[in-house]
Amino acid sequence: DTANTLFDFIYVYQTLINHFGDVAWLVQVDWVGDMDPIMTGIIGGAVQLFFAWRVYVLLKNIYLVAIIAICSLAGILGSVGTTIAIRIVPEFANFWKFEAIVIVWLAGAACADVIIAASLVLYLRNKRNEFSATNDAIDRIIRGATTFAFHLIDQIVGCSPVMEFI
Repeated sequence: DTANTLFDFIYVYQTLINHFGDVAWLVQVDWVGDMDPIMTGIIGGAVQLFFAWRVYVLLKNIYLVAIIAICSLAGILGSVGTTIAIRIVPEFANFWKFEAIVIVWLAGAACADVIIAASLVLYLRNKRNEFSATNDAIDRIIRGATTFAFHLIDQIVGCSPVMEFI
């Protein structure tokens, strides 16, 4: 996560400070910008696989864990494929050429998040007890289980026809 933040900082610094006003710089992605998909895919996939293990510990359902792992691995591999595609086609205007691999990346991550959130919320909802601190923690976890909504919004906006005009 720290390396990803460093790469993002370098890319923004190069774009806004070193190459301010340089239109030729803005139309292409350099190697630092290439790193964003693979870094976010690996970070997200690692977190999803950790939560898949937690789902197994709590629910002992190997089939559910396998589905989460498959979706997470699709997301990781999609992010690797997106990074490779950006190296091949570095112009922002031509990113539409590898839209399919981006959809695999985002859909895989979104499906894993939805399954993780739904399974943990359903499990925790039934584990309330007489301790208010525990119940408050469960309530916070249930309210915070909206990560999948952000992936879904990202997927919808990224694939919508409106993005073709931008």
